[in-house]
Amino acid sequence: MIWQQLGIELARVALSVILTSIIVLFTLGEMIKKQGPEFAKMLLKMDTKQLEQLHSAEARVSKTANQMVAKDLMTVTPLSELAKHLSEDTRLYLQAHPEALPGILQNYAGTVDLALTLAPRIQEVLGLAKSEKQNFDL
Repeated sequence: MIWQQLGIELARVALSVILTSIIVLFTLGEMIKKQGPEFAKMLLKMDTKQLEQLHSAEARVSKTANQMVAKDLMTVTPLSELAKHLSEDTRLYLQAHPEALPGILQNYAGTVDLALTLAPRIQEVLGLAKSEKQNFDL
């Protein structure tokens, strides 16, 4: 008799657990069907925001590097002699927007090359050339 009652109680518990599990899983499944796409979109937006932040950081680093190179090109290279003849606004603009520099150099490459080639000769003719040999008295 005790074994029968124990078996009946175990069967009730098992049946209750099974029914509860079915109800919970069914309810969870319905909730996921309704809110699953919204939840997935929310997760994708989070990933997109993180990717945008990463891209933004890379863009800032790249822009800063380009600005530094543009500034160096316009101050310490042979182009600096030509850049001195540009207005201050133009120099500052090109330093702030270095992405424009390659296009400008390509557009005016012939002029720049000609100027760099002819400038020393013109200086010689005008007597403005610096002598290659300088005497230093020590």
